[in-house]
Amino acid sequence: MKKDTWRRHTFLVLLSLGWLFPLYLLVLNAFANLDRWDADFDWRFKGWEPMENIKIAWEAATLTPGLKSNAFYGILGAGLSVIFASFAAFAIVALNPRFKQTWFWVIYGVNLVPYQMLLLPLFESFASTGLYDTRWGLLLVYIGVAVPFAFFLSRNHMLSIPHELLEAAKLDGANKFKIYSRIFFPLSLPALGAAFLFQFTWIWNDLVFGLTLTTSEEIRPLMSTLSTLVGMYGNTPMPIILSANFIASMPTAILFIIGQRLFVAGLRAGS
Repeated sequence: MKKDTWRRHTFLVLLSLGWLFPLYLLVLNAFANLDRWDADFDWRFKGWEPMENIKIAWEAATLTPGLKSNAFYGILGAGLSVIFASFAAFAIVALNPRFKQTWFWVIYGVNLVPYQMLLLPLFESFASTGLYDTRWGLLLVYIGVAVPFAFFLSRNHMLSIPHELLEAAKLDGANKFKIYSRIFFPLSLPALGAAFLFQFTWIWNDLVFGLTLTTSEEIRPLMSTLSTLVGMYGNTPMPIILSANFIASMPTAILFIIGQRLFVAGLRAGS
C-alpha cells in the first residue's frame, strides 16, 4: 500500500470512529439495565436490556400517535414539496419566463428567512382560520417550508439537461406537460430523490413548528412529543428517554441506508 493511500485510509478510519463514538454512547446508555443505572451518562457497560427499555419507552412516551403523524407529515410533506418544486423548476428552466432570475430568488429566498420569524404570523393566522392544531394545517407549513430547497436542487439539475432535448420535443409537437413528464421529470429523478430524503429528514426531526402549531397528542409530531417526556415524567430514567429517541431516529437512518446511492447521485446531479 502506498504511503499516501495508507494515510488517507487512516484518516478515514479515525473520522469514522469519531462519528461512531456518539452512536456507541447512545446505544450503550439507552439499553442499559435500569437496576445498574447510576445516573451517569458514560462509556461503561451497565447491562443490556434493549427490548425491556424499548417497551417502557414506547409506553411512557406514547410513541404510536407520534410515529403515525410523522409518517403522514414526512411522506406527504416531502413528496408534495418535491413535486411542486419540480413544477417550479421546470417552469423557470424550460418555459423561460420573464424575470426568471427574480422568480428564482422569490422561491428560494424562503430558505434565507429564519424559521423563528415565521412562528408568530403562522400562529396568528392559524388561530384565526381554524388551522391551529390540525393535521392538514401543519402539513401545509411543512410543504411550504420544504419547497424552496427542493426547488434549488431540482432547478440546478434541470439546468444540466441538454437544451437540444427541449427543442427536439417542441419540433415533434410535444406540449408542456409531455415535455415535463417524459423528459425533465424522468431525468431529474436522482435530484428529486435526494431532495425527498433531505426534506423527509427535516420534517421528521422538526420540533419548532410542531410545538408551536399543535397541542393534541394525535396531531403533534413525534419530536414534539419526545420534548415533553422529561417534563411530563420527571422521574423517567435517562435510558428510557434515550431509548425513545433511538426509536425516533431509526426511520431516517434506515431511509438513508436504503437510499444512499440515490442520495449521492442526487447531490452530484444538483451540483
